[in-house]
Amino acid sequence: MTRAAAKVRKAKVAPPAAKAKKRAAKSKPVAFVYVLGSFHKGRYISYVGWTNDVTQRLAKHNNGTGARATRGRI
Repeated sequence: MTRAAAKVRKAKVAPPAAKAKKRAAKSKPVAFVYVLGSFHKGRYISYVGWTNDVTQRLAKHNNGTGARATRGRI
């Protein structure tokens, strides 16, 4: 092997899953959509909502300052 050949290195290619994981770590999601359901007083109630900050939305829910029922708005 010549000296020039010894300096040549193969390019390292990450597996596709590793590339996707790195991309996901760099990008921020724009929004989260959530679907909630509960059984209350003999009937099933569902709620769909969205947020761009899950931590803040959960804090609002726990403090009772979040959205109210949306029945009749659709």
